[in-house]
Amino acid sequence: MFKRVVSNITAAAISVGLYLPIVAGILTPMVWILASWYFSWELLSYIVPYSNSWTGYVYMFDPSSPGGLETGIAVAFRFSQVLMFCFGLFLLCYGLVTLARARIHKEGLVTYGPYGWVRHPQHLGILLMLYLLAFPLKTSFSRLLLPATRPGDLVSVCSVLFLLILVADLEDYWLSKEFGDSFVQYQQSTPFILPIRLQLPESLHFSALARGRPLRYLVSTLIFWVFLVLLSYYFRLVPPPFIR
Repeated sequence: MFKRVVSNITAAAISVGLYLPIVAGILTPMVWILASWYFSWELLSYIVPYSNSWTGYVYMFDPSSPGGLETGIAVAFRFSQVLMFCFGLFLLCYGLVTLARARIHKEGLVTYGPYGWVRHPQHLGILLMLYLLAFPLKTSFSRLLLPATRPGDLVSVCSVLFLLILVADLEDYWLSKEFGDSFVQYQQSTPFILPIRLQLPESLHFSALARGRPLRYLVSTLIFWVFLVLLSYYFRLVPPPFIR
């Protein structure tokens, strides 16, 4: 019995030691997510008009007198946040383990497991987890469940989401160079990040905006900046009873 326990512990330790460097190598390039989350608010405030509206919590309902219906919706909203965070964490870990196993066995293009659902399951997992961070819990118990967010938090979430999409787009470009036709077939049969297929009309395909071209990312950044300006201006119009 004792030998079996020792054998199982040894096998587990060897497995962890085998997977840990692989997982660390996968996670290390994703450190930018934490940096963008913490610094995007302050950095973007210098280049986005109306950024003075990013402070203060904006509530979905009037926090001074929430009714029974509002409380029920708030509870359901918070419950959905927890569910999405847990599923996002599962998807992130599942993708990491699948990719780590593939690299250990020196496989080529990974198209099974969560990579059979979407091409970037780890990005989707992070996206689902960000749903919780976009509407954090307040410290005041009376307002604990009321859905509330700071515009700056939404800006940070949108910034991370935007960078996730750019990184995933570049990863597709690099993978297409590495695996050629195999990746093209995989790309045609598997959605990008969300498990839905969005196909642009051929008339909207421009060679100057092809994947990997610098102009593609410059135009995307400009569109994102305009979106942040509109979002910031919207929060200037929020009725006073719903902002604290």
